[in-house]
Amino acid sequence: MVILKMRLQLKIDGIKQFKGSGDYLLSILCRIRHFVISQPFVVGAFSGSGRPEPLDSLLEDCDSEVTELLADGLSTKLSHG
Repeated sequence: MVILKMRLQLKIDGIKQFKGSGDYLLSILCRIRHFVISQPFVVGAFSGSGRPEPLDSLLEDCDSEVTELLADGLSTKLSHG
């Protein structure tokens, strides 16, 4: 089966690692919205003192990988079990 169009939904979620500290754990979550909505899965993570500044630095790798997927496509074998 060839899928010509797929919708992805990205979300950044973060929490302080410890109460009273400035350490944060941020994750970039993705889910596929095509026919059915998939469960979210982690595509990136950041841990450090404070939030990344600028926030764009957190998204650089994710952005370049999504751009590469858009240009080259994705092939996978699906199993139905």
